[in-house]
Amino acid sequence: MEVDIVMPELAESMASAKLASWLKAEGDAVTAGQPIAEIETDKTTVEIEAPATGVLQAIRIPAGTDGVTVGTVLAVIADGRGPVAGPAGTIVATPAPIRPARAMSTRPTGVPEGLATPLAARMALLTGVDVAELSARQGGTRVRRSDVEARLGQVRRSRAEEVQETQTPVPGSFDEVPLTPMRRVTASRLQQAKREIPHFYLTADCNVTKLVRLRTHLNRESRGPKLTVTDLLLAACALALRDVPLANAIWADDVVRVYRTIDIAFAVNSVRGLITPIVRDCQDKTLAAISNAVRQLTSRAREGRLLPEEYTGGTFTLSNLGMFGVSSATPIVNPPQCCILGVGAIERRPVAIGDGLAVGEVMSLTLAADHRAIDGATGAELLRAIKRRLEDPIALAAL
Repeated sequence: MEVDIVMPELAESMASAKLASWLKAEGDAVTAGQPIAEIETDKTTVEIEAPATGVLQAIRIPAGTDGVTVGTVLAVIADGRGPVAGPAGTIVATPAPIRPARAMSTRPTGVPEGLATPLAARMALLTGVDVAELSARQGGTRVRRSDVEARLGQVRRSRAEEVQETQTPVPGSFDEVPLTPMRRVTASRLQQAKREIPHFYLTADCNVTKLVRLRTHLNRESRGPKLTVTDLLLAACALALRDVPLANAIWADDVVRVYRTIDIAFAVNSVRGLITPIVRDCQDKTLAAISNAVRQLTSRAREGRLLPEEYTGGTFTLSNLGMFGVSSATPIVNPPQCCILGVGAIERRPVAIGDGLAVGEVMSLTLAADHRAIDGATGAELLRAIKRRLEDPIALAAL
């Protein structure tokens, strides 16, 4: 009996991925459930498991091949025992078991149903292609992935011609750095967000002298891993979102979806690019649990080992750049979320105490929000709640 190992669909929007490496060679014995290959998506690297027991008879797709579409036969296992059943008699390689992600609509909002295939609709939304116009150009036919790609090619060629006509060559030597898949996706999403989302920004300075003392005290008393400023910021944001639930929301085109669960994404910089893993159910977590989740997710993010459910979704984002010494940060909203908090470094500045002045520890916060989903008053309420939690951190210690 021969069993095909097929490229699995690791995420809802995944159409293809890179076969990063084979962990087994042709002729090696494998057992069902044993990791045999690594698949690299735009966000992470995931091990896939052998769907059956036997011998790896033939590798059809070599390691390092990019753009392998879902359903492509990667290899064949011969003399298998105990195969894992797949659809229509096909045995599909599966990633390691993960907790099911929250249900999401498969049809992107903003594209009329039936006008394009789901994949073409998602591509069009990410790249700014007008599906209705493209369909009309084709005589009203349904838009497919190849149609969107062809239209993007036309746009790129047109822009390149414009640049060649108007741009004066800049003297000097340079190196062109190819975009990683993660960087390419990040660039596309942020360009879309800045173009389509009506941002508004609110800023506040926080006297975090008590917070700094609290962190020092807790770390001195703890025998385990030390608390970071990011841990405390996440806890403060969770409490503030509980106080201002209307800000714990996403924009869903024709409705604002307000969540009862508080799932906070936080920005992590890795060699492959920016990624935002998510601490789930913050409303039920202790400070220690939040800290542990941040530590584990950060480690996996930098190793490229995050599972899709660990970076998709989220109801709020925190971007802390304080460790780089910047005074403040003005972030871009991470759609479909409606709020993101940018945080600067803790700096020693003059602070007013009564009628006098003293030197205190001060942190600048900038809240960026989607004006379609919340108004200025709600954003101000949220920023005030975060500031209150940071300046009087006794509730954080009680978590």
